[in-house]
Amino acid sequence: MDVLISLMWSMSFLVCIGVVIFSLCIRHWLSGYDHELRTGSTFDYVQRRQLRFGALNTWNVPTIIPILQLSMIGAIFLFLGGWSLKLFQYHTVPASLVSATSGLLLLIYTVMTILPLFFPTCPY
Repeated sequence: MDVLISLMWSMSFLVCIGVVIFSLCIRHWLSGYDHELRTGSTFDYVQRRQLRFGALNTWNVPTIIPILQLSMIGAIFLFLGGWSLKLFQYHTVPASLVSATSGLLLLIYTVMTILPLFFPTCPY
């Protein structure tokens, strides 16, 4: 059981570090997107903007961002699951409270993720 808990916590930590590294890269790419974009004539601006926009799409930046968000959510739930398992080794009452709260958070997140599929005007 301790190995499973350590694995869950370690994977949670590594995923968080990976998300931070990739988020910093994307932030750098997006700040470079705007760098000196509005200089020159309107025609030059449009050409540079289209070239940079096409490059972002070619490198799948719009796809990477939601993957990073889902990875961070997965890391959070890995951590909460490991925490719950660890607490069950010590006492069932706190472990039950943490597990119930984690389950409630997972349920709320799932509902908020699914709602826009059924209600297009849902702001979540």
